[in-house]
Parts: sequence; structure tokens; C-alpha cells
Amino acid sequence: MRYLRIVFAFIALGLILTNASFVYPADKGSGADKELQKKIDEAIAKGTGYLLTSPLPPNTRELILLTLIHGEVSPFNDIFKGLLNNMLESPLDRTYNVALQAMALEKLDAKKYQERIAECAQWLVDAQCKNGQWSYVGNNQLAAQTTPRNKPQVTPSTTQKDEYITGNGIKADIIIKRKTIVGVPSGDNSNTQYAVLGLRACMDAGIALPKDTITLTKKWWESAQNPDGGWNYGSLRTQASYASMTAGGISSLAILEYYMKEKYKDCQRIKRAVRWMENSFTTTLDLRVGWALYTYYSFERAGILAEVDKFGRYDWYLEGAKRLVNSQNASGSWSGASGDVVNACFAVLFLKRATKALRAEITPVKKMKPMETPVEPKNDKPEDFVQNSPAAQPNARAVENIPAVEENPLTENVQPFVQTRNYIIITLKNNSVVKGSYLNYHKGDFLLVTDDGIKTIEIGNLFSIEYREVK
Repeated sequence: MRYLRIVFAFIALGLILTNASFVYPADKGSGADKELQKKIDEAIAKGTGYLLTSPLPPNTRELILLTLIHGEVSPFNDIFKGLLNNMLESPLDRTYNVALQAMALEKLDAKKYQERIAECAQWLVDAQCKNGQWSYVGNNQLAAQTTPRNKPQVTPSTTQKDEYITGNGIKADIIIKRKTIVGVPSGDNSNTQYAVLGLRACMDAGIALPKDTITLTKKWWESAQNPDGGWNYGSLRTQASYASMTAGGISSLAILEYYMKEKYKDCQRIKRAVRWMENSFTTTLDLRVGWALYTYYSFERAGILAEVDKFGRYDWYLEGAKRLVNSQNASGSWSGASGDVVNACFAVLFLKRATKALRAEITPVKKMKPMETPVEPKNDKPEDFVQNSPAAQPNARAVENIPAVEENPLTENVQPFVQTRNYIIITLKNNSVVKGSYLNYHKGDFLLVTDDGIKTIEIGNLFSIEYREVK
């Protein structure tokens, strides 16, 4: 047992310190059987691996980073660090990206990045349209306004408590006041639903927002709901309802009602919208139609935030997951109108059930399965395990040459960085070597993403793990 602890400690330590990343399976609420769950886990691993090795399309940095965070990619990964640093060094711009940045930073480390999240909050508050929506307009005027915001009083006064809203049960460390009014008369419901997601992340990070901002957008969603219970993209109720905007309306109203301390589960407008989804759900699952993956991620948010497992008789997660795992490209991407990279983000976020429920839940700590057959060092010194690895010996089987990867400049007005290819070299007890770019631990075994697909490695056959990096 003593040798077992030494060996396993070195393996675990090596995995933590390298760019190898763990992607745990979707939460137990997914309802997937063992076979489907395995396919889901493999699809998530392949999708996240694809994002780590693909060129960066314009205006996708924040979405990719949010996906990598939910995919549990190590923050020490070079691509991850490059995306994060470039984002933090760049001016805020575009409603989608500012909202996604707040979501990513709140998930990554709300305390460490609180001031930057507060900048996102200020930007979103100032950019709100006069009718309560958000739009593409006003980004240039706000792009340079990224200085740290005012620190609030430790204990806000009674008046301030009435004028500002923060996360339920969360102490406000920073108070945001609307400083600049640049919003146009109206916007669209796509920008608006993402702005609400971003504001939620800000409130959860201990940032108090003007109550008027929350009230105004809530009134907008209520007034814009069509008689059939759904929503459309624009600001006219005469336009037909469709799925992605209706799902966005459900999630937005659930968030707004919750943070205003109203009974969101009893909201009749949400119930009407859910009924609309029940009658239209099956017609919106076709991955060949339009912005399908954008719609899937909208389903995920609506289902989790409204605490709805089914739209009608259909389990939205199982139906979506089955289609996603069967339509993934060999590269790990998904095809569609949004482009392969953006589609991969939406698909992984859906499969991971990435949205946080409005009511806090306790997640048990996941434990790794112990090694079944320990490798015994020659003596009692822990360093012997590393020294005795076949890959560490001069006459060990040579690992095949690793090709270099060309530079991959970011395309969003930031300084380029060199994309590095991260390789995990696994040596098995039979002295064979397996090379891959992404590692996933699942139910006692490792799943390694290789150029030829996903390989399952039984932990009992594992001898050593190395990390190599090529620029």
C-alpha cells in the first residue's frame, strides 16, 4: 500500500502540473444510459480537443474560453492562458463578448477577477437600450471605458439596498451606477438574452446592479411576449415566435424573477412559453437547419433555469445529446451556419449542461479509482518511480517525431501569440507508447484524444505519463 500511494501520488501530481485536463461526465441529472453517457463523454473530449487546436475565428475568443472552462481544461494550458491574457488586456467590445467574458471569469474565479467583471457590468448597464433590450449599437462608444469602477461602502445604506440588486445571499463588494447613456431606442432578443446571462454572472460575483436596469429589461421581456407564448428576434410582436428566442425568453425571465426575489417557478409567462416549446420542440431539432447549435444551447439554458426536464413528452437533453453525438465530425467539430468552431462551443456547453441552476446544489467531490496493480519502485525513494520509467531511460522505445504547429494569431485587435501543441505521452506496462493531445478521466479509465480518435487506457496498465510541448 505504501508503494501504491507513492506511485499514484506521482501520477496525479504529474497530471495536475501539466496541461493535461480532466473532463468529467455530464451531471447525473442527464438521464443518459451507460452507452450514451460514454458517447457524450467522448464527444465532449473530442470537441474540447478540437477547440484547443483550431485557428481562432473573429469574435469567438470569449465563447471559446467559456467552453474550455466548462470543459475543465487546465488554466495552465498555453492556449487557455493565451486566450485569457489577451481577453483581459483588450478593451471591452460587443454585447455578446462582454456578457460571455463576465460568465467566463465568474466561473473561473469570481474573486480574483472581480474588478474586471465589474467593468463588464458597467459596460452592460451603460449599453442598455431605452426599451430595455441590448443591441449591436453603442459598442464603439463604450469600448474605451474599461477603467476600474468605484468601490462601494462596506454596508450599503437602506436607500441603496432598495436601488440595487445583487446575487441572492451574496454580499455586494462593488456597486455599479449608470454613468453613460449610449443605448439606441431598441435592440434584439439575441443580444438581450446574452446580456441577461452576463448580468447574472456579475451579480453572482458580488456586484450590485441598478434595480432600474433589471426592472427595465424584465418589463421588456414581458411586453414582447407573443400571444402564443413565444418570442421572436426583433421588437415587434407581429413577428412569428421561434424556438431559440422563446428559450431565451424563458431563461431571461427566470433569471430576472429570481434575482428580484419573485416566485419564478410560478411565473405564468414562463409557463406559457414552456407550453409553446412543448408544441414546437421536435421541429427545431434538425441539425441541418439554420442556427441549430445556437438553438440547442438556448434549450440547455431554458431547461435548467426553468427546471424543466421535458418539453412535452421529449427529454430535451437526451434528444439533443443523441443527435449531437451522432453528428460530430471526425475532427471533433460540428457543422452548421455558425461555423465549426462556434458550433463546437455550443455543442460542448449543451452536453456539459453548463448552465448553473438558480438554486444552489452541493456537488460531491469526484474521486479517482485507485490503481489495481501498483508499480513497485526499486527502493523507498519516491523519485525512483520517475527514474525507472521506460520513457526516462536512454534505451527506451523512442517516441515518434512530433510535428511543429505554425503560429496562430488571434484576430480580435490584440497581440498575436504562438499556438503551441500540447502532447501527453503515456507509457504502458508493456513498454508501448501512446501520444495524444487531450486527456479525460472517466469511471476509472483514461480517454486520450489522439490523431486517430479516442483511445481508452485502463489505469491498471498505466506506467508513466509525460508532457511535451512544441511551439
